[in-house]
Formats: sequence, C-alpha cells, structure tokens
Amino acid sequence: MKTTALAAPAMILAALTATGCGANPATDHSRTAEGCAAARFTAPYEQIDPCSAELVLQAAVAATFRYRPADDPDPRAAFARARPVVQDRFAEQADPAAAVWAPITTSQWQRWRDQQTPVTTTVHITGDDHPPDTAATTDRVLAVRIQPAHEPAVAFTVYANATRSPCGPWLLSGLGVQS
Repeated sequence: MKTTALAAPAMILAALTATGCGANPATDHSRTAEGCAAARFTAPYEQIDPCSAELVLQAAVAATFRYRPADDPDPRAAFARARPVVQDRFAEQADPAAAVWAPITTSQWQRWRDQQTPVTTTVHITGDDHPPDTAATTDRVLAVRIQPAHEPAVAFTVYANATRSPCGPWLLSGLGVQS
C-alpha cells in the first residue's frame, strides 16, 4: 500500500485512537514532540507535565518527603498526598515503608509534632549516573533536604524509578533511600 505524506498523519491518529491513545488537541495540552498523549494530573499536580519523567519524579519525591508534622500523624501522610503521581501497585506495596524512608526517628517526628515545627523540603535531580532511559522506564538519583525550623537539616539520596504505559503519564514506581 502506498502512503502519501498527507495520509500518514491520519494513519498515526487512527492507530493512536484504536489503542486508546487518542487525544483532542483542543482539550489535551500535554502532547509533546514525542507524541505523548497522557492526560494532565489533577490538583495539586496540574502544573506537572505528565510526559516528563524527570518532572514527575521530582514532584513525586518532593511530595513524599514534604512533611507536615503539625497536621500529620506520621510521615506516611505525605506519601498519601503524593498518590496522584505514584503508580497504584507501588503505592499499595510501599505505604507501610513510607513511615521509615527518611532518616528521621520516631522521637524526632513526635517532637516536631508536639512543637508544631514547620518543615521545608527541597528536592533536585543530581547528575549521578543512572541506567539508560527507555520509552517505558526512567531512573534518577535525587538529593533530598528536609529542613525543620531551628534544627539541622536532614539530607539524603533517593534512587527513584518512573514508569508509564504507552498512553499514560509517567508515575513514580520505585524508591530507595540512602542516608
């Protein structure tokens, strides 16, 4: 079958629609040069590009460690808030471990909670080596710094993995911490 240049884009759109990846350009503003048609995240992650593995990883890791001791019973509450940018299977498996990922003791957390200590968290992607990216998986090394008011900062390294289905957004799907 001979395909003309004008017919090729229609064939691609038909293939994407047939596989569930169809998008309405008038309403889906997340399409990128790679042809990503993932739907935008909901609030509070609506500004994160679901087609950027690095942006998703940075947002997910920041949310996972963005602690609110005055409001939260334990660190798992932060991981629960990150859920929109976390793969479902990973979220279910990792929830129990989320309380002990950061090198913060139970007594530290309780002191912060009792004193309603404000905590700020910063995260950035490092230049460390990582496995090559594929169309469905990306690994990065991130530096995390948790700064409780009037106390020394807690800094550690996170090894994070993001995956996506052919039509879906990038989602945090693995996390390891080295203090």
